Amino acid sequence: MTAAIGVLAMLVAIAGAVVYSMESPAKPDASEYNVEHDANAPATHTKAETAAPILRVTYFHRTIRCPSCEKIEALAQKAVEEGFAGELADGRMQWRIINIDEPRNKHFEDDYQLQMQSVIVSEVRGGKETRWKNLEKVWDLLDDEAGFLRYVQDEIRAYGQGT
Repeated sequence: MTAAIGVLAMLVAIAGAVVYSMESPAKPDASEYNVEHDANAPATHTKAETAAPILRVTYFHRTIRCPSCEKIEALAQKAVEEGFAGELADGRMQWRIINIDEPRNKHFEDDYQLQMQSVIVSEVRGGKETRWKNLEKVWDLLDDEAGFLRYVQDEIRAYGQGT
């Protein structure tokens, strides 16, 4: 009996470690957050600071999600991956999925004035986000897959052109 409890405790510990490692992302790069730089530090230019702007498309969700929320995520991801495969491959665009219920992501709720699950397109220059837009019509187009895909792709293209 004691051996069985020991084995069970070990399995629970291993399972917990596996789950934790899957949910804990690698250390985020500074471009994901508004990181303050030391004004007294010598001026250096990283590749990110001298590179062209990056478009970042992010689906923000909560831990508990309804089928509609999951559908928005799937359609937004499809729109980005099918419409911008080249940009994703060469790093000019990033697709992210972020749970705003996780403590380290709570700030996004205020940063983007999120009221519900949302798709945000933003521009990053020199490691800092310079502008963003909430694609609010995704909820209205939920039952029109072709319209949804066209809307998301058109909005991203227009945003990338600075309009």
